[in-house]
Amino acid sequence: MTQLQVLREWADIAVGVTFWVCLLWPALVRPFWPWHQHEWGWNMVIKTELLALALLSAVLKIEFGVTSGLALLWIEVLAVSAIPPVVVWRAWIIWRSQRAGALRAREQAREVGPEPGGGTAGTGPRIIPAPEGPGIGE
Repeated sequence: MTQLQVLREWADIAVGVTFWVCLLWPALVRPFWPWHQHEWGWNMVIKTELLALALLSAVLKIEFGVTSGLALLWIEVLAVSAIPPVVVWRAWIIWRSQRAGALRAREQAREVGPEPGGGTAGTGPRIIPAPEGPGIGE
């Protein structure tokens, strides 16, 4: 078997596994993580399903020999085009979460008051708590 044949076989397997894992992921994690109740969860599921849609035409060709028609190509292009806005949305979620954590840390520092020895609470290194959200800390 040549190196090119090995790479083709590996690529076919990788595409199939990626497609099926992405497609089934929401159902597989739902028993222990109610993703539908969190913005983080929706973001992760939408991106994962877009990845599955982007691979749909490849999977149909590899596993079933179906050649891509114009409709499948549109689905693929639209799915790939929708991924960047979902990633920007995720950055927005992270920014909001970090900002909320920083505000909570400042409020807690004010509540504590002056530290023994003359320092003031909150003057040390700023520690931003981990985001709350998709089942984190629940």
